[in-house]
Amino acid sequence: SEDNTFKPLKKLCDVKMLYGTKERKSTMLNTQIPPSMIDNASEVYLLTYMYEASFMYAFMKLHKYQHEFLEIPELVQRQKEIKTKLKANIEIISIPSADKEIAKVKESAFSHSWWTTNRTKLGLSFLKKVENWLHNNQHRGNYFYTCPKELISVGNKLGVLSSKNNIKKLLPVTKLDGIDHVQWLPANTRATNLYKDRNLCLYLLNVFPNVGVQHYLKDYLEPINKDKYALSEMLQFIWRGCIRD
Repeated sequence: SEDNTFKPLKKLCDVKMLYGTKERKSTMLNTQIPPSMIDNASEVYLLTYMYEASFMYAFMKLHKYQHEFLEIPELVQRQKEIKTKLKANIEIISIPSADKEIAKVKESAFSHSWWTTNRTKLGLSFLKKVENWLHNNQHRGNYFYTCPKELISVGNKLGVLSSKNNIKKLLPVTKLDGIDHVQWLPANTRATNLYKDRNLCLYLLNVFPNVGVQHYLKDYLEPINKDKYALSEMLQFIWRGCIRD
């Protein structure tokens, strides 16, 4: 009937978008784009980077789609030249005093749970070291950074990282409605040139592939490589800054 509780689930099943794990005891379901979107096309081209670290790659492999990598000959040499130039323009900065704060928890540092649960004091101590470094090196407005949005002060709501904890320069009050992003950007920011004048990137986040999807993939394939996935996400964020120029 129209008001049936399971009608939305049935619609997903009808178009082959709903999948479960092999484990009968598991109640986890996940949605995927319908394979018919691929099947109904005479040709499909994917324009991407670090393809094998993506969920799209897992999807294609899961449904046994055959594919080949294509190269445009005249762009191959250009790509090498661009990568050489980019490497020369990237400098990884070490702040010894800040590094010591997280040396014992490298694997979990900057993860969402690390920021928002029992490691908050450690995070604040780390940030104060970073803030001192920014001040001593006269980095005022030429940096951009990301961290979980729950930590940011918005309007009258004080985040964990706010002026009450003396984090004033690094973490200004920031609106999340797209109007006043000063230094902080959401980690999944895409397709904007607004920050291409920033030459210092602080990526204060350790991202992991979705746990539920990883569990599902483990039943059928190998899970996504978490390090390559994290690197692909970080590259997107770094690309918001001045490196493009």
